[in-house]
Amino acid sequence: MATAAFSGTNYALKATPLIGAWPNAAASNSEVYCLSEECYATGTDLDSGSTMNMGYLPVGAVVLFSVVWPIDTATYGEGNAMTNACTGELGISGDADLFGDITDMNATATPQVIEPVPDGTTYTTTLDMALTSTQAVILTIGGAALTATEGVALKMFYTIAGKTGG
Repeated sequence: MATAAFSGTNYALKATPLIGAWPNAAASNSEVYCLSEECYATGTDLDSGSTMNMGYLPVGAVVLFSVVWPIDTATYGEGNAMTNACTGELGISGDADLFGDITDMNATATPQVIEPVPDGTTYTTTLDMALTSTQAVILTIGGAALTATEGVALKMFYTIAGKTGG
């Protein structure tokens, strides 16, 4: 078996720059922003299929990854495993899992790193998926009911397409 060397998509574009073939600045080098939110099921349980509005992303946002963890009002945003086996999808209207799928949150309070899921519904690759309009980030609860007082903390890291670092 022989050894070989391989180049990433953006690495190859930068190594042999051609006019019209530059990598998207948002995916290759840029400033990183963070959408930070906590959302609770206050006053009532949220059945599977319920949604939590987690904030807005601006035009041109390219989500790199998100970190989510279960919380409870009694722990003030610190990780706290949920009562039920809740899962979830993080996305936008029309593409519920664009930003990734959340696994069982009652097994542990450990944060989960969630990566985008470009499945062709909105985008086809993680290297070229800038939002074309301002979008609300929606977390859809799945698997089981989210008990009243429980919630989800979100840190969503993104860049803006076309912006380059200074």
